[in-house]
Amino acid sequence: ALKGTNESLERQMREMEDAFGVEAANCQDNIARLQEEIQ
Repeated sequence: ALKGTNESLERQMREMEDAFGVEAANCQDNIARLQEEIQ
């Protein structure tokens, strides 16, 4: 039973990491665009 819980938590963690990576990439795009507007 614990093994299944562990696998479920690991899967959730990977999904969160993927979502965070996409969000971070979007933020970097916004930063680059804003820096271009400033100059």
